[in-house]
Amino acid sequence: MIDLFGSSDLTLNLLFTLYFLAMLTQCLLLYLSLKEILRNIIHIINEGLLLLILIWISWFIATLKDNLFLGIALLPGSDLRSMFLFAVLSGLYLSAKQHQLRTLLVVFMLLLLLPVFDRMMNGLLVFRFAAAGLVIALSSLFDLAIKLFGMRNRITGLAIKEAIDLLPDGMLFARQRGQAISINRQARDVIESLNLSPDERFDHLWNQLSDHPNRVTETTSQNGLVIRLPSDRFYYFSRYSFSYRRQPYSQLHLHDVSKEIAIARQIQNDNKKLTDNVSELRRLLDLAVDNARRKTTIDSRARLHDIFSQRLSLMRVLLTRLDKDPDPVLLDETKKLLIGMGQELFYEPDLPVTERFKQLVQIYRSYGIAVDYEGSLPAAEDVADTWIKILREAFSNALRHAGATSINVSFTSGQNAGYQMTITNDGFCPDQLPREGNGLQSIRARLERFAGHLEIENGSQFTLRVSIP
Repeated sequence: MIDLFGSSDLTLNLLFTLYFLAMLTQCLLLYLSLKEILRNIIHIINEGLLLLILIWISWFIATLKDNLFLGIALLPGSDLRSMFLFAVLSGLYLSAKQHQLRTLLVVFMLLLLLPVFDRMMNGLLVFRFAAAGLVIALSSLFDLAIKLFGMRNRITGLAIKEAIDLLPDGMLFARQRGQAISINRQARDVIESLNLSPDERFDHLWNQLSDHPNRVTETTSQNGLVIRLPSDRFYYFSRYSFSYRRQPYSQLHLHDVSKEIAIARQIQNDNKKLTDNVSELRRLLDLAVDNARRKTTIDSRARLHDIFSQRLSLMRVLLTRLDKDPDPVLLDETKKLLIGMGQELFYEPDLPVTERFKQLVQIYRSYGIAVDYEGSLPAAEDVADTWIKILREAFSNALRHAGATSINVSFTSGQNAGYQMTITNDGFCPDQLPREGNGLQSIRARLERFAGHLEIENGSQFTLRVSIP
């Protein structure tokens, strides 16, 4: 390598040693600055140290034998001159932004100076940039420490109070059971809206809050209470005790809980509605059980009425015949009728509706009653079952009250006309419509389920017309 610098190895070693002593001194100044020790004096020393580094670099450059620009061109790693240019321009921009021109001078001079150490580092270009970067890093950290110290001094009590005033929650600090020493704007506004003074002694203020008429007693604890403001907002007041520098203090914290109270009340209302619904459901269940019991009783009464009415009517016919002609066959039929009546009280054969209808017709025909019918039972099972029960009642009434010997039944139905059934008998037909007893009332009750209709005619024959839409 061309000897660019007219200096002996002793001089180079001395300069190398001075450089690292300057770096160590700058590290010590940075530590003292962070510890806030002799801040003003350290700042002056740091500025002086940077000035000495510049003087040292300027003196060393003055030892160049050849022209300065020629020396730069012959530096090791001259093929990286574009990188040097970029580093210089970047350093110039950053220094101008931070108003630190001295840092720019230090870095620029080091980039020119440090090739002298290339012989000691086997031409490593990285060492040159590391040494230059160490100076600017330490200088930047030192300036940052100075700025942090200045910011800390600017954090005054007034700045803290302004920051506390911006909090959404209210805060009040007081000496233990003493006067308030700090209160933010939100806490003052809330307390004054309750017609209380925030400057009261802390214990007196807490007692006044506890006894306030707007206090919500359902949501309180030992160290907290909820109060409704005149604006219909709810605030939770909580107190805390703490120590600072061995001095006891008390804090009152105010938090807006209007949304939480609204949610709690909504849940309470929903629970009340749920309780009411449960009570109503129980009432309806009891009513359903009572209705089921009543329906069972009514069905049992209707069944007893149907069976006894039918069998007693037939018994009347048989006994009348036995009185005139004590035929053993009729006597046997009478016994069977009595036995069948006892069985039907407790057991009803599970037969199809058509079979039950044929059985009903056959029973009356067997005792000498002419029963004729036209059409057929409805296809709907429930309607057909109702028709049979009505027929049983109508047959019984025709035989028992009118003494009929002939009964005619007609079934009609249509897609839009519903179901109709007409029952006529040749028995006694009064001039006026008969008073409705249990039989006709039972028929009407059976039709109510289907919104059906019953018509009674007493012309030449007694006629019942029932219809279901």
